Amino acid sequence: MAAQEPAKDESPEVQALQAVVDRVVSWQESATEETVREELARGVERAGVEVPDRVLDELARRIHADPDRVEVGQVVAEHGDEVEAS
Repeated sequence: MAAQEPAKDESPEVQALQAVVDRVVSWQESATEETVREELARGVERAGVEVPDRVLDELARRIHADPDRVEVGQVVAEHGDEVEAS
């Protein structure tokens, strides 16, 4: 999967989360959904971004189901959550 291009109106925090998702997607092919979720949590911590658990859970589910169709901005918007710097 090619890395998603950040939308120009996305916050730096959403862009950082997209980079984490892109990294996890690049190796997740045989990983369990739980492993994907753990790696997302580690990645957002390293990136200094606070992400609600329900968003991480949904991202892990989508990565596991279809890694080529994961758009962080869309998931965040669907859940009405904010991604913030920690």
